Amino acid sequence: MTFVSNETVSVIADPPLCPDFVIKLRSETDRLAGLQDKKQEYLENGIRLGWLIDPLSKTVHIYKRGSLPEIQSAPQSISGQDFLPGFVLELSEIRSRDS
Repeated sequence: MTFVSNETVSVIADPPLCPDFVIKLRSETDRLAGLQDKKQEYLENGIRLGWLIDPLSKTVHIYKRGSLPEIQSAPQSISGQDFLPGFVLELSEIRSRDS
């Protein structure tokens, strides 16, 4: 899933467009290192917030502009923080499928 605010779209003059917010759910066939590299590439191109949800290791990697990636182990939910205030993704459904 990706999200780009109207504010960002209005100032873009020429593609390629980098989303403001990206969620990636790791599948069994995805290489974690490749996904982490992709999120780092997003950061370098202007992403504001990115989540890499890894049900295999029950972790969430949180990428924010200007910060080192944060890894949370088995969180119940994750929030949109300052960028998407009030947005919370409950992770119980993702975990229950892996059980």
